[in-house]
Amino acid sequence: MTDLAHPLVGRDRELEALDGHLAQTWAGTQRFVFVTGEPGIGKTRLLLELEQRAERLGALTLRGRGSEFERALPFGLLVDALDEYLESLDPLSFSRLPAEDLRELAAVFPALRSHDPGSGGPTTPAERFRAHRAVRDVLERLAAAQPVVLILDDLHWADEATVELVAYLMRHPPRAAVMLAASFRDGQADRVLMTAIERAASERGLVGRIGLLPLSRAEAGVLVAAGDADRLYAASGGNPFYLLELSRMPGGADTGGPAEGVPGAIAAAIESELDALSSDGRP
Repeated sequence: MTDLAHPLVGRDRELEALDGHLAQTWAGTQRFVFVTGEPGIGKTRLLLELEQRAERLGALTLRGRGSEFERALPFGLLVDALDEYLESLDPLSFSRLPAEDLRELAAVFPALRSHDPGSGGPTTPAERFRAHRAVRDVLERLAAAQPVVLILDDLHWADEATVELVAYLMRHPPRAAVMLAASFRDGQADRVLMTAIERAASERGLVGRIGLLPLSRAEAGVLVAAGDADRLYAASGGNPFYLLELSRMPGGADTGGPAEGVPGAIAAAIESELDALSSDGRP
């Protein structure tokens, strides 16, 4: 569920936790927050709420979203989050960057290619490390003017280079008021990412994890006012996305069969979930 037209229901504790992380960011502490849960549980909706709250506080918010169709694009999720903003900046603002850093950044962000037209994407481990360091430097420079909230949605679809960057930032946090908030599906995150999260949580204490659970029956009733709310809740399992999609069907949850009349959006979500499973894990 991503539509801001629908109220955010049943997430008071999660919002309180996010507000706490924002407060620590405003105090100059680096924060990493990971929102997890099953498809449709409301991860994107919660991150959109975070974006609005951060903007109201005066933060620079940069948001990107991963896609299963763009996993072959190096740093694709990061480019989605930062490239347009970097393109909007005065070119003179990059004149103070060291030439090597500018070259590394131009290899990552298309918006900066004009500063170094001959740059190619980082391919070797050494080149990627330099790119990671250059990206961290950019975040620190942006945060010198105002706190930065970098939102990476659907991190389970991220390419390898983006995952490596997130892991690098947790090992070498930006020395500025920077908050990185990301979401991923339970059981589908890259092993490198999970290892980095666990290590940063135990060694640095800069990581927060927010696991989203299904809505309660009462909370579902607030989200969807329908005469057959009990049946809708039973059919959706309290999943907000499924609940909303079923409520839009002419017959509600009374489809007459396990597959008959299933909304297209739900069918697509289930198909995407099955595609992420190994052949041994599929039914």
